[in-house]
Amino acid sequence: MRTVLVTGANKGIGFATAKYFWEQGDRVILTGRNEEKLRAALSHLDERATYAVWDVSDIHAAPSLLHNLHSRIGAIDVIVNNAGIVSDEDISGTSFWTRPSRLGIKP
Repeated sequence: MRTVLVTGANKGIGFATAKYFWEQGDRVILTGRNEEKLRAALSHLDERATYAVWDVSDIHAAPSLLHNLHSRIGAIDVIVNNAGIVSDEDISGTSFWTRPSRLGIKP
């Protein structure tokens, strides 16, 4: 059994991805920004699933979150980076790399 962490897993493609791994017998960790939505998603799975509230745009939170998960669960074998950015702001005058750079993505 692998341990799979899926970002943006409280709905849509992220949840479907987490559910796929769970259906294959893997342990899954759903992450997202909204605890209520994560709990709702988790209610469709069993004890092989857990969640962690995590806003992936907060790059400073990653080390402690991953350390805490490792302490609780053990090694993470697979990470699916599904989290996306949804915004209503006008980005027409924004460099393509401005928003992704907040996530640690560099050209």
